[in-house]
Amino acid sequence: MRKKNGTVTPATTQKMDALRPPDSPACPPRLWPRSLVALVLLVALAAYGAFMFPRLGAVAGGSDSSGYLNNARLLAQRRVTVPARPVAGAEPLSVGAREPLGFHPSTDDTALTPTYPTGFPLLILAATTFTTWTAAPNVVAGAHLLAGLLLTYLLARACGLRRPWAALAFLLLASSPLFPFIGLQAMSDVPALVWIAAAVLAALHARRHAAWAVAAGFAFGLAVLIRPTNALALLPLALALGGSWRRWLGFGLGGAPAAAFFAAYNHAAYGSMLATGYGNPGTDFSRHFFIGTLGHYVVWLPVLLTPVVLAGLALPFMRSLAPIPVRRVLLAWVAVFLGFFACYRFTSETWWYLRFLLPAFPALIIGALLVLQAITPRARSLLWPASVWALAACAIIAIGAGGMRSLRALKSGRDESSYVEVSRWAQSHLPADAVIVCMQNSGALFYYTDFALLRWDWVKPDDFRHIAAANAAAPHPIYALLQDFEVPTAFHHHLPGRWEVVDQVRNVTIWKLRPSS
Repeated sequence: MRKKNGTVTPATTQKMDALRPPDSPACPPRLWPRSLVALVLLVALAAYGAFMFPRLGAVAGGSDSSGYLNNARLLAQRRVTVPARPVAGAEPLSVGAREPLGFHPSTDDTALTPTYPTGFPLLILAATTFTTWTAAPNVVAGAHLLAGLLLTYLLARACGLRRPWAALAFLLLASSPLFPFIGLQAMSDVPALVWIAAAVLAALHARRHAAWAVAAGFAFGLAVLIRPTNALALLPLALALGGSWRRWLGFGLGGAPAAAFFAAYNHAAYGSMLATGYGNPGTDFSRHFFIGTLGHYVVWLPVLLTPVVLAGLALPFMRSLAPIPVRRVLLAWVAVFLGFFACYRFTSETWWYLRFLLPAFPALIIGALLVLQAITPRARSLLWPASVWALAACAIIAIGAGGMRSLRALKSGRDESSYVEVSRWAQSHLPADAVIVCMQNSGALFYYTDFALLRWDWVKPDDFRHIAAANAAAPHPIYALLQDFEVPTAFHHHLPGRWEVVDQVRNVTIWKLRPSS
């Protein structure tokens, strides 16, 4: 802050005031008093939590969720690799033939290293200090669902939305089918949203109090640990922080612990401070995906955030609707995430792959509402704005509920629980020396059981015949646990032999390899 003879200059005061959320005659303080808004927010958060928490299914499931939980357990043991479980006859093959999903072979092909980043596992590990390992993933997932809503409201206020409009931002995120679909699982996308939103909010506050820059740096550092591509948020954060060296010093100090951990862990696990478990994903990015993914955005973003989100298209052209730093922050925030992931091969594969954009959802929502707030007439009557707000809120909730129902967004946690059921079945029904052939359930089986695992998608028919003969001589019985979509490819191209159905658990069929006659 610049001072002249010990006092704040008028220009600096105006810049600071421009970042304060305005009050408006359209919504007089007596209609939306701070204490009432705080109470309503608490009630809304409690209601959302009461509705969502019974639906949580943050367990070791598919590749992502099992990878995070397996990595959390390794971090608790202060390890960066784990030995592959031995399978007779598989020694000539790469250790990858015995790797569960969420791992890949170490650089010397002798052990397994985690694929996924450490940020979300660290949050789970932190939660185990006050709860059990079973409950910790659900605690982390549930807490981030609520934190995402609260931070979106606070960020909306900091960006210039009046209280009723900020409440609509809360509702738009809460009603998005993608938000609970991902947030009910052990996935890192909602935590990424939370910590990036926290970083931007703290950076905006740092323009008035430089100490907030330390919090912004800490939140940004954790966001990068959660997913390295969250480093994209550095551009909007730079615009929020401005040019003050004090803010940047605080930002650097706040982010230093995460940066040090990032470098040390990656060097230990992958041999380089800048390497990650993703290897070289460059082939998955191309400008050729850009146009197709933009079409995917056009189709699905109005579904996931209601058609309200389309109002944000006017944000670059309405200079008076928000302070210049805020408008630039929001535009940069949206541009870097939507632009980067428009070039990613998988973004347009299905609607829920727009989860990669979740970190930018607060900016999309707030930008659209800033436009609508600017063009909405200001009424002096208390009844008119209250009734219109109620209608808008009901419409948002109704559209969101319809989308959640049609997309089965609230079933994702229950669907993930099938992995636990299958693992428990195997633990209680199969002999301890059994070898399990699997793929989709491999990460969950590695987390919940001690069985030796063989990835069917890694072995050729001749390899499997050799492995089957070696285990028959041991003897170790061989079972296959396959989801419905795996069965045709697994048996037709990888697993020769006489297989008989033993049982079925949800969408997983259990097969046993019979000895050759």
